[in-house]
Amino acid sequence: GSLLSLSSCNDFLDVTPASGFTPDYVFSSETEMKALMTRIYSSMTEDGLYGSNLASGLNTNTDVEMSSFKNNTVSTNGSDIGCFDSRPTWSVLNATWNNIYYAINYANDFLQAVQESPLFSDKVTGDTPSETQQMYGEVKTLRAMFYLDLIRTWGDVVFVTEPTESTDDFFSRGTTNRDKILEFLIDDLIAAEPMMKYAADLDYGVERASREFCQALIGQL
Repeated sequence: GSLLSLSSCNDFLDVTPASGFTPDYVFSSETEMKALMTRIYSSMTEDGLYGSNLASGLNTNTDVEMSSFKNNTVSTNGSDIGCFDSRPTWSVLNATWNNIYYAINYANDFLQAVQESPLFSDKVTGDTPSETQQMYGEVKTLRAMFYLDLIRTWGDVVFVTEPTESTDDFFSRGTTNRDKILEFLIDDLIAAEPMMKYAADLDYGVERASREFCQALIGQL
C-alpha cells in the first residue's frame, strides 16, 4: 500500500499553485508589481534602517542636529558614532549592514524580473513613461540611495547589482572603491531618470521616489 501511494507523489506535487502568484504572473500585472514593490518601502521603515539606525543612530553630529553624551562610557546601541568614536563590537553596525543588503537584494530581484517582464520596454514611448517604467526607475533610485548611505557609513563596500542566493559567498567578492560605485550609480540613474514620472503624476505623490527625487539624488551622488 505504501509503495502504491508513493508512486503517485511526483504527479501529485507537480502542480501550478492555486493562487497563481508565480513571478510570471506578478510581473505581467502592474497592480501586482506595485504591491511587491511596496515590500522595499516597508523594509525602509524598520528600526534597522530608516526607522532608527540610519535616521538617527548612525548620523554623525551636524549643524542641523546633534547628540550629547554625559560620560565616556560606550553606548551599547552605537550612538557614540555621533562623536566619531565608532567601535567594531556594536551590534547595531552588523544589523544595519545586513538590513541594507537585504533591501538591496530585494531591489536587485525586482529589477531583473521587471526587465524580463512583457510590460517593460527599454525605450520610453509616448509623452509619459508607463507605470512599469516608473517602478523600474523608482527601485533603481531606492537602490542607489541604499548604497549612498552604505558609503557614508562604511566607505568602500561590497557592490552587487544582480540577485544573489543564500549559498553565494558574499564576502569573497571583496569591496569596491566608493568612487567607482558612485560613478556607476550616477550613470545608472541618468539612464533611468527619463523613464520616471514627476511626483504630481504619481499616486502618493512625494511619498514615492519620483523623477525629481531621482534628479536630486544624482546631485547627492
